[in-house]
Amino acid sequence: TLQESVVTSMETIMMFVIQESEPVHPGLASCLLRNLKKEKKDSLLASYRLAKRITRLCPEKLKPAFAELLQGSPLNEYSKVVASSVESSSDAGRDNNIDAVENDT
Repeated sequence: TLQESVVTSMETIMMFVIQESEPVHPGLASCLLRNLKKEKKDSLLASYRLAKRITRLCPEKLKPAFAELLQGSPLNEYSKVVASSVESSSDAGRDNNIDAVENDT
């Protein structure tokens, strides 16, 4: 369908932008996070799916931007893909809340 074609094209463009960015622009990361809130899942399904797919395709590139934007925010408000991205690799043992970083200082 046309919608699937548009989403696939947007996915490709966003993936290339993220892969070529050093670092990922905070505006793009913020847009992805807005669309990955659990409350958006049912109301904006196409944008939720797109954000989820992009986050799964580029977790390491998005991780620093997500971590910065999510400081002090509970991860349980977001899709599980956000927590997976933020906690991936060296941070695998971290809490499910970005506040844990601040509480250590």
